[in-house]
Amino acid sequence: LQLAYFKAIDDAVTFQSKGADEAGAQAKTAVANLVTTIIAAVLLAALVAVGMAVWIIRSITRPINEAVELARAVAAGDLTRRVEVRSKDETGVLMQALAEMQNGLVQVVSRVRGGSEGVSSASVQIAQGNQDLSSRTENQASALEETAASMEELSSTVRQNADNAAQANQLAQ
Repeated sequence: LQLAYFKAIDDAVTFQSKGADEAGAQAKTAVANLVTTIIAAVLLAALVAVGMAVWIIRSITRPINEAVELARAVAAGDLTRRVEVRSKDETGVLMQALAEMQNGLVQVVSRVRGGSEGVSSASVQIAQGNQDLSSRTENQASALEETAASMEELSSTVRQNADNAAQANQLAQ
């Protein structure tokens, strides 16, 4: 009976050992699968993180580069570029501010152009007035010269008449 009891215990221990060995092998396989899954998940997460980083960097740098290009164009005097505000974030606010600056500069340039055209028109009118004044001054100078010559002739004639009158007076005496 004791031998049967020990044999049953030995069978139970053997059965338990086999079960433990199988469970250990399954655990090792599960751990290996889990490690492989974790490595794959980490690699996938790294790829997703790199992809998102590239997307975020481009979503930030593209509008800023557009803003820089617009600022350079305005600095070079090109006020004809169209400004498209596509977002309401910080870069969108920056692009809106650049668009407002460009519109303000267009208005200032228009006012300056209008003022310079007014000054140019006034200069042309002043030049024409000066030309007219010069022409009239020349005419008056010419008339004054003629008057002076006539006065000189008249003076000469009066002297001659006075001389003739003096001779006539002497002859008469």
